[in-house]
Amino acid sequence: MPTVKTVIGNKMVPGFVDYYLAKNGYKAQQTDETIEPNRRDNLWEPVPGDHGVRGPFNHRASSPSPQRWADTHKLILAGVLGAAGLAGGGALRRQIMWNKWALSFEALRHFVF
Repeated sequence: MPTVKTVIGNKMVPGFVDYYLAKNGYKAQQTDETIEPNRRDNLWEPVPGDHGVRGPFNHRASSPSPQRWADTHKLILAGVLGAAGLAGGGALRRQIMWNKWALSFEALRHFVF
């Protein structure tokens, strides 16, 4: 969701996201924790081993988003939305038909009585 919010926000207020990130982005990625002096880093070459996607900021990571679920379950989402559309369309059609019948009955009642 943050990506979607950024894209939409950038279309509505261009430049604001750039300003905000320039002001807060760098500081938000920093920590006061000390780093082990002999720690290997990947500045000049990759660190050996599989380190995965988790790191020191894992506790600040957010849970999966509804957008991610929708991206990975498109067929289910399409089926649910299609069924809801058909049900809504059927209900609307019934309501329209009922209104037409009620109006014609009302006109007939005034004509006959």
